[in-house]
Amino acid sequence: KEFLLSLYYYQPFMWTETVQTEALKLLLPAAIKVKMQDNIIKLMGPQSSFLEGFILADPLGLLSISAKKLSSLNISEGELSFNNGFLVSQDGKKALLLFDYTQNSFDRKAAVNIIKEVNSINKILPTSARAFAMGAARYTQENNDIVNKDVKKVLAISIFAMLAIFLIFFRQKNALFIYAVPLLVLMPAAVFTYFGFGALSGITLGFGSVLMGLAIDYSIYVYYAFLASSKQTGEKAVIRAISRPTMLSAFTSIISFVILYFCTILLFEQIAVFAVFGLIYALFIAFFVAPLFFKLQNKPVKDLTLPAAIKPLWAVILIVCILAGGLVSIKFLHLDSSLNSLNTVSKQFEEDRKVFDSLTGKEASEGSLLFVFGKDKDDALSESLALSKSAKQPLALSEILFSTVEQQKNIERWHKFWTAKKIKQVKNIIEESIRPFDIDKNIFNNFYNFLALATPPAASQVKNFDLTKIYNPFTEFEGQIAIVHIAPSAFKIPPNFTGKAALISPSIIQSELFHKVLNILAIVITIIFILDFVIVLAVLKSLKLALLSFIPVLCSISMIFILCAVFGIKINIFSLFAIPLIIGVCVDYAIFIIHKHTLSTTLYPSVAVGASALLSLAGFGSLIFASHKVLFAIGLTITVAIITASLISIYLLPGILKKVLKILPLFFLILLDGCISAGPKIVYDNKSLAAQNNIEASQVRQYYGEMGGSMLFNAVAANLDGAAGIDAAVRIITLSELGIKLLDMTITKDTVVIHFKINFLPKAAAKSLGLFYRDFYFNKSALIKEDLGSGKISYNDSNKKIVLWEQNEQDN
Repeated sequence: KEFLLSLYYYQPFMWTETVQTEALKLLLPAAIKVKMQDNIIKLMGPQSSFLEGFILADPLGLLSISAKKLSSLNISEGELSFNNGFLVSQDGKKALLLFDYTQNSFDRKAAVNIIKEVNSINKILPTSARAFAMGAARYTQENNDIVNKDVKKVLAISIFAMLAIFLIFFRQKNALFIYAVPLLVLMPAAVFTYFGFGALSGITLGFGSVLMGLAIDYSIYVYYAFLASSKQTGEKAVIRAISRPTMLSAFTSIISFVILYFCTILLFEQIAVFAVFGLIYALFIAFFVAPLFFKLQNKPVKDLTLPAAIKPLWAVILIVCILAGGLVSIKFLHLDSSLNSLNTVSKQFEEDRKVFDSLTGKEASEGSLLFVFGKDKDDALSESLALSKSAKQPLALSEILFSTVEQQKNIERWHKFWTAKKIKQVKNIIEESIRPFDIDKNIFNNFYNFLALATPPAASQVKNFDLTKIYNPFTEFEGQIAIVHIAPSAFKIPPNFTGKAALISPSIIQSELFHKVLNILAIVITIIFILDFVIVLAVLKSLKLALLSFIPVLCSISMIFILCAVFGIKINIFSLFAIPLIIGVCVDYAIFIIHKHTLSTTLYPSVAVGASALLSLAGFGSLIFASHKVLFAIGLTITVAIITASLISIYLLPGILKKVLKILPLFFLILLDGCISAGPKIVYDNKSLAAQNNIEASQVRQYYGEMGGSMLFNAVAANLDGAAGIDAAVRIITLSELGIKLLDMTITKDTVVIHFKINFLPKAAAKSLGLFYRDFYFNKSALIKEDLGSGKISYNDSNKKIVLWEQNEQDN
């Protein structure tokens, strides 16, 4: 009651033109008479004790105008209404209470405390009533509960699957130590990470099954090396021989996790520390502890191979098909940037969320927060009103709260409106309306004094109104004060308010977060790919073998893209997070097989790769049984990758190693760039090159081009009429999209003279470009013009399409 009365007495400060127009409707004689009759009925009724103060202060119902402005703050379009000091539903059965929590509600302990508090409330409520919380803490608690259940389930499945694999591959007594390796690695890694971060996230614990699968690989390689070696070879010699591929495999995986640590995402940092410590410790166990339990047995180990009838050519064709399918699938992939894809909640949560949404409406979760900044509150209010007018989109707060300047304007408007003459007219109509009821005509004197803004007693209450007591829209940010509006999701900030206002919404935050993580992961993946390749190249000392070792990695990623495209599986942040792991894990199998076929066919049996892959599947694959979306996404993605990489490494790479190793660099580089291969060098034409070095800038024209549907390039051309004795010659330098010089040639009507060609560019590609340039300048009829909307000209040469277009001054 006191709040509403203070709002009523605050009206002179809110007296805008809009309010004034609304008030005119209430001042019609007929409207005043109807209102006064209604007032008298209420004063004589049972509710008179509550309404008397309102009626005496505001007999015309001017408060209704202010109340409408106040109600406009509720843009949720839900069921909520303000009743007796509470936000309640229309049926009165649901109430919404707002509370702040000073600690980080994303912290598991803090979240548990909040939920405990809610549960304690439920204990004292009647059985017909129930309380629940919505917000960050509830999400944290729900995710934590589900992850904890998943960790137990996943670890149980993982251990059971590993035991089954052990019984198949390691049935000897001296192999019993392998059974203990996963737990020997997992427990110290968890303790180390816990003390490093002060806590372990549920996702990190769920990653424990993955670490078990990875950590056991190195001891398996050592075991099979001991199994295949004789006592005459000696333990030290065997360890020395097996250490090269094993350490290389470990380093590629460790590097993947080390790079993840520096990607500024806390969850990734914890997983990285957990995995790096575990893998280093697993490597130590494999070389220094496991040999104490293994014996040199000189037993032949059967290899896993394809039937001899299947020729290596089919292996090449299959790999090409997988890689091509992966490239095509990229166009059909769907990225899921929704934050909901990272949360998994219970059915009860979903039901509670529906109740919450019914109360608050969509705008509560889909609307935007508009921050308008100022030096102080007054300045923020002025800027806010100016923005509202500029955007031509009314903001609720701008019609209730006003700066000092606007308040003064509104008071002046009040004075001009409520003249002595108008007040006397209103007074006469009121007195005429109440005369039949024998009511004292002086009963409304305070009202008349208020209209004239007389000082005592009503006007003294004007300053009592303070909206911020129930709704505080101000916040401080970097030394400035901002007023926070709840704006429609479609609200646009005018260009002239850039820097003075900011808009934040769930969709904006979601998009920004997803793209930031996407950019980080793109950088991480690139760095891991390069570092792993450099390390593999340094150890294998062969570009061909290094390139070959990454074919399973590319095939694995391609297969993931193919399956996601075919089955419509959306890729989220954690599906992409799996790619760095794929690079580190899947290259291991190829490294081992390459060592087998280049160094020792007995020391590195392919069955070791098979057993290692199955155990990794027991670790990673068990995550597909997790209920949590994050764990499931990682498990599904890497399971597909391990199956693909291990099968290609074991069955397809040996044939390629034997038959097509010589043409591998050409195959691999063409795959990556569309027109790169290990072509022979071209001899420089130094004489004509030196004669044409001086070209005036005004002669130069710049083109953009596309070759083979994938290779983008730049071409810089200049006419050389009469230069070096050549008539109607054109000098053209072709650059890659990144500005790397690919070709330098001089074109005439009859000749193509190549001065320089980069080593990796195939002769066929250079020839095609040369012939195209010749026809472009001297034989236009050979070109095929296409209506591409930008003046592009295309050229077909042996089904290799070339498109060229010129850049104009407007960069179009």
